[in-house]
Amino acid sequence: TLNVTRDIVRSLKALEIEIVELQRLEATGDRGHIEALKSKKAKMNDLLDITAQGALVHSRFKSAAEMDAPSKFFFSLEQKNGQKRFIHAVRTESGDLLSEPTEIRKQTVSFYSKLYSSEWSGAQVVEDSFLVGLPKLSEQAARELDRELSLEELYEALQRMENGRASGIDGLPAEVYKAFWAVIGQDVLDVLQDSIWRGELPLSCRRAVLTLLPKKGDLTHLKNWRLVSLLCTDCKLLSKALASRLIKVEAAGPKDVLQGANAGHQQPSRIVWHKLACVDPPPNLLASIQALLVDFWDCLHWITRSVLHLPKEEGGQGLVQLASRTAAFRLQFLQRLLTGPKGLIWRPVAHGLLHKVGGLGLDRTLFLMDTKTLDISGLPSFYRGLFKIWNCFRKRNKGCGTLHWLLEEPLIHGGRLGISGVTAPALSRALISSRVVTLRELLNIAGTDLSGAEDLAARLGLRSLCVVNQLLRRWRTVLTSKERVQLMDYQITETNPAEEGSFPQLDIAPDLDGSEGSLLECWGVREMDFGSVSGKLLYRACVKVLNKWE
Repeated sequence: TLNVTRDIVRSLKALEIEIVELQRLEATGDRGHIEALKSKKAKMNDLLDITAQGALVHSRFKSAAEMDAPSKFFFSLEQKNGQKRFIHAVRTESGDLLSEPTEIRKQTVSFYSKLYSSEWSGAQVVEDSFLVGLPKLSEQAARELDRELSLEELYEALQRMENGRASGIDGLPAEVYKAFWAVIGQDVLDVLQDSIWRGELPLSCRRAVLTLLPKKGDLTHLKNWRLVSLLCTDCKLLSKALASRLIKVEAAGPKDVLQGANAGHQQPSRIVWHKLACVDPPPNLLASIQALLVDFWDCLHWITRSVLHLPKEEGGQGLVQLASRTAAFRLQFLQRLLTGPKGLIWRPVAHGLLHKVGGLGLDRTLFLMDTKTLDISGLPSFYRGLFKIWNCFRKRNKGCGTLHWLLEEPLIHGGRLGISGVTAPALSRALISSRVVTLRELLNIAGTDLSGAEDLAARLGLRSLCVVNQLLRRWRTVLTSKERVQLMDYQITETNPAEEGSFPQLDIAPDLDGSEGSLLECWGVREMDFGSVSGKLLYRACVKVLNKWE
């Protein structure tokens, strides 16, 4: 009997460990994990029944009714499982360990308040620039989304909800709604319709039970606890019904909304590359993966590892370097932003982000400047990465082919019309503060012949007409005769030209910063037309420029 009891205890402990692990994996929605969890729980119930019957036999004086009731054994098991989800200590940002419950609560509130704080700046100008020019739904699609909820929609959404999921603060799971839908269905519909009409969700949809699930790693660090919100079933029901509408509208939408959607079989691979092309990986992640790919390299050779990434015709092995591939993706994104077709649906969003650079309110015009001098600290990491790799190349502006881009020529930060000299920083600040940063804004003040020195001096707040005249003379000298003729046409029409024609032609080349050597010879990538260069040549150039010091 003793050996049997020990076997049962060992089996219970093993099942406890497996059940806890499967409960963590249950959130992934994997069917195999869910079925395995149900099987393990059934086995544990059988073992608990055997243990309970054995306790009944040994005690002699307890009845079966008493054994079926909650006992110390079952409460101890629940307490043991509950302790695994209890935070016993946390570390602060400075590394101090807190164990007092009051301090733990304060640190937890502070951590998650910062983590989930709103990033909305409240700048109406930035918000408006984001929303202008975005594609809109058709009237038919808008009517489909705005129509009132129906009982049939809610019933279909309810039938798609899974059973056995954790309930919200009201304690009513989906099984209750399914069992009593004939009784409560109309009431649920009336409540949701009324809340939509008033523009405020019911209280049960605005409350949630918060729980923390442990992740891998040191649990004294709050980042290793996953915060989960357990919503009420009525909130899930409403969201599923609305999501179904969106799916139907998206499925019936025009093909040009989702470009390339017809190649459905290529979607998985596109998603994999999308993560690398559109999201900045964590620091050193690419280097770590690259080290695993070339773990045969023992660092005892007379040439560096970076030689492996050179093309075979240049003496390398053609091994793909992930960092250079990522940099090439960034350049291709920038290439499409600057020279891509006019109807790119994401271009207005990119413009809205670029408008925040240095407070200049410019977008693609920024790339006609010396971007090394721009303040890009307020941009997301992806766009900071764009400027970082763009700064690794030398650029040559070959001039504007259209009046629109001629008027967009920048006057500051090293553009073709940029100012230079001892007084350049002060004059640049004056131009920026006066919102005179492009040729268009200059012409509106000084005239198309650039002769209005008094008006420009008054706008910039400068007393010296001599300095202003020198500026205007310098700008007149830089402009070609063809460009001056274009400006005269602009004076005659007195209208703002539409954004037509292509972006000014830019030739780029890797900036090797004085580094020399046969391995750095840029075969085919000395001078590249940025508007037409292929991704393969961009990748080769990135390999050169990112490994120039090795």
